[in-house]
Amino acid sequence: MPLLCVLCVSSPPLCVNRFPKYFNPPRVVIVSISSPSPPASVYSVTSVVKSRFSSSLFCFYDLTPMSAPLIQPLHSATEALLTLNNNNSTELSPLTLPELDQIIRASFFSATINNSEALLISFDQSFPYEHENLTWLRTYFEDSRLQNALSNHDAPERFVYVDRVVVSPAARGKGYARALYTDLFDRAKSAGHTRIVCEVNFDPPNPISDAFHASLGFHEIGRAPVLNNSKIVRYLLRPL
Repeated sequence: MPLLCVLCVSSPPLCVNRFPKYFNPPRVVIVSISSPSPPASVYSVTSVVKSRFSSSLFCFYDLTPMSAPLIQPLHSATEALLTLNNNNSTELSPLTLPELDQIIRASFFSATINNSEALLISFDQSFPYEHENLTWLRTYFEDSRLQNALSNHDAPERFVYVDRVVVSPAARGKGYARALYTDLFDRAKSAGHTRIVCEVNFDPPNPISDAFHASLGFHEIGRAPVLNNSKIVRYLLRPL
Protein backbone atom coordinates (compact mmCIF):
# COMPACT_ATOMS: atom_id res chain seq x y z
CA MET A 1 0.00 0.00 0.00
CA PRO A 2 1.46 3.43 -0.90
CA LEU A 3 2.60 5.57 2.01
CA LEU A 4 2.14 9.31 1.85
CA CYS A 5 3.72 11.48 4.54
CA VAL A 6 2.25 14.94 5.06
CA LEU A 7 4.57 17.34 6.87
CA CYS A 8 2.47 20.18 8.26
CA VAL A 9 4.56 23.31 8.24
CA SER A 10 2.36 25.82 6.40
CA SER A 11 -0.90 25.97 4.49
CA PRO A 12 -1.63 22.26 4.88
CA PRO A 13 -4.86 22.27 2.84
CA LEU A 14 -2.85 23.49 -0.15
CA CYS A 15 -0.49 20.57 0.31
CA VAL A 16 -3.40 18.16 0.33
CA ASN A 17 -4.76 19.65 -2.89
CA ARG A 18 -1.54 18.52 -4.58
CA PHE A 19 -1.95 14.87 -3.51
CA PRO A 20 -1.79 12.45 -6.46
CA LYS A 21 -5.27 11.17 -7.20
CA TYR A 22 -4.01 7.68 -7.98
CA PHE A 23 -3.41 6.71 -4.33
CA ASN A 24 -6.09 4.07 -4.01
CA PRO A 25 -6.37 3.91 -1.09
CA PRO A 26 -3.51 5.94 0.34
CA ARG A 27 -2.06 5.49 3.78
CA VAL A 28 -1.42 8.94 5.20
CA VAL A 29 0.98 9.78 7.99
CA ILE A 30 0.43 13.31 9.27
CA VAL A 31 3.41 14.76 11.14
CA SER A 32 3.18 18.11 12.88
CA ILE A 33 6.40 19.80 13.92
CA SER A 34 5.67 23.50 13.94
CA SER A 35 3.14 24.37 16.62
CA PRO A 36 3.60 24.64 20.40
CA SER A 37 0.14 23.17 21.05
CA PRO A 38 -2.15 20.69 19.22
CA PRO A 39 -2.19 22.46 15.86
CA ALA A 40 -5.33 23.48 14.07
CA SER A 41 -3.42 22.92 10.83
CA VAL A 42 -3.28 19.20 11.56
CA TYR A 43 -7.01 18.95 12.10
CA SER A 44 -7.52 20.98 8.93
CA VAL A 45 -5.35 18.74 6.80
CA THR A 46 -6.92 15.65 8.35
CA SER A 47 -10.42 16.78 7.43
CA VAL A 48 -9.37 17.59 3.88
CA VAL A 49 -7.70 14.21 3.45
CA LYS A 50 -10.73 12.40 4.82
CA SER A 51 -13.03 14.24 2.45
CA ARG A 52 -10.76 13.41 -0.48
CA PHE A 53 -10.09 9.77 0.46
CA SER A 54 -12.93 8.24 2.39
CA SER A 55 -11.21 4.86 2.69
CA SER A 56 -7.86 6.18 3.91
CA LEU A 57 -6.01 4.68 6.80
CA PHE A 58 -4.47 7.33 9.02
CA CYS A 59 -1.52 7.38 11.38
CA PHE A 60 -1.14 10.69 13.23
CA TYR A 61 2.19 11.49 14.87
CA ASP A 62 2.28 14.81 16.69
CA LEU A 63 5.90 15.83 17.15
CA THR A 64 5.19 19.31 18.47
CA PRO A 65 7.50 20.39 21.28
CA MET A 66 6.18 19.36 24.69
CA SER A 67 6.40 21.69 27.66
CA ALA A 68 9.22 20.81 30.03
CA PRO A 69 8.06 18.50 32.84
CA LEU A 70 8.15 19.81 36.39
CA ILE A 71 11.05 18.09 38.15
CA GLN A 72 10.53 17.82 41.90
CA PRO A 73 13.64 17.20 44.07
CA LEU A 74 13.13 14.47 46.65
CA HIS A 75 14.24 14.33 50.27
CA SER A 76 12.21 11.35 51.46
CA ALA A 77 10.32 8.34 50.12
CA THR A 78 6.61 7.85 49.60
CA GLU A 79 4.41 4.80 49.13
CA ALA A 80 3.72 5.86 45.54
CA LEU A 81 7.44 5.99 44.73
CA LEU A 82 7.97 2.63 46.40
CA THR A 83 5.24 1.12 44.23
CA LEU A 84 6.84 2.62 41.11
CA ASN A 85 10.20 1.14 42.07
CA ASN A 86 8.94 -2.30 42.99
CA ASN A 87 6.71 -2.58 39.93
CA ASN A 88 9.97 -2.52 37.96
CA SER A 89 11.95 -4.90 40.13
CA THR A 90 13.26 -6.84 37.11
CA GLU A 91 15.38 -3.82 36.15
CA LEU A 92 15.67 -2.33 39.66
CA SER A 93 16.33 -3.94 43.01
CA PRO A 94 13.14 -4.24 45.10
CA LEU A 95 13.15 -2.14 48.27
CA THR A 96 11.19 -1.59 51.45
CA LEU A 97 9.92 1.89 52.28
CA PRO A 98 12.65 2.45 54.94
CA GLU A 99 15.32 1.31 52.45
CA LEU A 100 14.05 3.65 49.74
CA ASP A 101 13.87 6.50 52.24
CA GLN A 102 17.43 5.82 53.39
CA ILE A 103 18.99 5.97 49.94
CA ILE A 104 17.04 9.08 48.94
CA ARG A 105 18.21 10.90 52.06
CA ALA A 106 21.83 9.87 51.40
CA SER A 107 21.72 10.59 47.66
CA PHE A 108 23.54 13.26 45.70
CA PHE A 109 20.30 14.12 43.95
CA SER A 110 16.93 12.42 43.74
CA ALA A 111 13.86 13.65 41.92
CA THR A 112 10.43 12.72 40.67
CA ILE A 113 7.98 14.07 38.10
CA ASN A 114 4.30 14.50 38.95
CA ASN A 115 4.86 12.90 42.37
CA SER A 116 5.35 9.34 41.13
CA GLU A 117 5.33 9.19 37.31
CA ALA A 118 9.12 9.04 37.15
CA LEU A 119 11.96 8.58 39.60
CA LEU A 120 15.71 9.18 39.52
CA ILE A 121 18.14 8.50 42.38
CA SER A 122 21.85 9.28 42.13
CA PHE A 123 24.82 9.01 44.50
CA ASP A 124 28.27 10.49 44.50
CA GLN A 125 31.44 8.65 45.41
CA SER A 126 30.91 9.34 49.13
CA PHE A 127 27.63 7.38 49.45
CA PRO A 128 27.98 5.84 52.93
CA TYR A 129 26.25 2.47 52.53
CA GLU A 130 27.43 -0.77 51.00
CA HIS A 131 26.74 -0.88 47.28
CA GLU A 132 28.11 -3.46 44.85
CA ASN A 133 28.18 -1.21 41.81
CA LEU A 134 29.77 1.69 43.69
CA THR A 135 32.48 -0.66 44.95
CA TRP A 136 33.29 -1.63 41.37
CA LEU A 137 33.30 1.99 40.22
CA ARG A 138 35.48 3.21 43.10
CA THR A 139 38.02 0.50 42.30
CA TYR A 140 37.90 1.35 38.59
CA PHE A 141 38.50 5.07 39.16
CA GLU A 142 41.20 4.44 41.78
CA ASP A 143 43.04 2.19 39.32
CA SER A 144 42.63 4.83 36.62
CA ARG A 145 43.95 7.51 38.97
CA LEU A 146 47.05 5.48 39.80
CA GLN A 147 47.74 4.72 36.15
CA ASN A 148 47.30 8.35 35.17
CA ALA A 149 49.45 9.51 38.07
CA LEU A 150 52.32 7.54 36.56
CA SER A 151 51.67 9.39 33.30
CA ASN A 152 51.40 12.76 35.04
CA HIS A 153 47.69 13.13 34.24
CA ASP A 154 45.04 14.25 36.68
CA ALA A 155 42.19 11.78 37.19
CA PRO A 156 40.01 12.81 40.15
CA GLU A 157 38.09 10.03 41.84
CA ARG A 158 34.86 12.03 42.13
CA PHE A 159 31.83 10.92 40.14
CA VAL A 160 28.02 10.83 40.22
CA TYR A 161 26.39 7.45 39.84
CA VAL A 162 22.79 6.97 38.66
CA ASP A 163 21.47 4.23 40.91
CA ARG A 164 18.05 4.02 39.28
CA VAL A 165 15.79 5.80 36.86
CA VAL A 166 12.30 4.57 36.08
CA VAL A 167 9.18 5.91 34.39
CA SER A 168 5.67 4.56 34.95
CA PRO A 169 4.11 2.80 31.93
CA ALA A 170 1.43 5.48 31.59
CA ALA A 171 4.05 8.25 31.40
CA ARG A 172 6.47 6.66 28.95
CA GLY A 173 7.17 8.45 25.70
CA LYS A 174 6.95 11.91 27.30
CA GLY A 175 10.68 12.46 27.66
CA TYR A 176 10.68 12.20 31.44
CA ALA A 177 13.80 10.04 31.78
CA ARG A 178 15.75 12.32 29.45
CA ALA A 179 14.55 15.38 31.38
CA LEU A 180 15.68 13.87 34.68
CA TYR A 181 19.10 13.00 33.25
CA THR A 182 19.51 16.46 31.74
CA ASP A 183 18.70 18.07 35.07
CA LEU A 184 21.17 15.76 36.82
CA PHE A 185 23.91 16.63 34.31
CA ASP A 186 23.47 20.34 35.09
CA ARG A 187 23.45 19.80 38.86
CA ALA A 188 26.49 17.53 38.81
CA LYS A 189 28.46 19.92 36.63
CA SER A 190 27.54 22.84 38.90
CA ALA A 191 28.85 20.81 41.86
CA GLY A 192 32.21 20.37 40.14
CA HIS A 193 31.77 16.85 38.83
CA THR A 194 33.13 15.90 35.43
CA ARG A 195 31.43 12.56 34.80
CA ILE A 196 28.20 10.63 35.29
CA VAL A 197 28.24 6.84 35.53
CA CYS A 198 25.56 4.17 35.60
CA GLU A 199 25.06 0.50 34.82
CA VAL A 200 22.65 -1.35 32.56
CA ASN A 201 21.96 -5.06 32.30
CA PHE A 202 24.06 -6.96 29.78
CA ASP A 203 22.71 -10.40 30.67
CA PRO A 204 19.75 -10.43 30.70
CA PRO A 205 19.95 -7.76 27.99
CA ASN A 206 18.16 -4.43 28.09
CA PRO A 207 18.41 -3.06 24.52
CA ILE A 208 16.00 -0.16 25.16
CA SER A 209 18.17 1.11 28.00
CA ASP A 210 21.30 0.54 25.91
CA ALA A 211 19.94 2.71 23.09
CA PHE A 212 18.66 5.38 25.46
CA HIS A 213 21.99 5.79 27.26
CA ALA A 214 23.90 5.76 23.98
CA SER A 215 21.69 8.63 22.78
CA LEU A 216 22.72 10.60 25.89
CA GLY A 217 26.43 10.14 25.16
CA PHE A 218 27.30 7.27 27.52
CA HIS A 219 29.98 4.74 26.60
CA GLU A 220 31.00 1.46 28.19
CA ILE A 221 33.94 1.32 30.61
CA GLY A 222 33.60 -2.26 31.86
CA ARG A 223 31.43 -5.25 32.74
CA ALA A 224 31.00 -7.36 35.84
CA PRO A 225 28.77 -10.06 37.34
CA VAL A 226 26.61 -8.84 40.23
CA LEU A 227 24.04 -10.15 42.69
CA ASN A 228 25.84 -13.45 43.26
CA ASN A 229 26.46 -13.88 39.52
CA SER A 230 22.74 -13.75 38.77
CA LYS A 231 23.31 -11.15 36.06
CA ILE A 232 26.05 -9.25 34.23
CA VAL A 233 25.99 -5.47 33.95
CA ARG A 234 27.71 -2.96 31.70
CA TYR A 235 29.17 0.11 33.40
CA LEU A 236 28.70 3.29 31.37
CA LEU A 237 30.26 6.76 31.62
CA ARG A 238 29.30 10.14 30.24
CA PRO A 239 31.74 13.05 30.50
CA LEU A 240 30.29 16.40 31.53
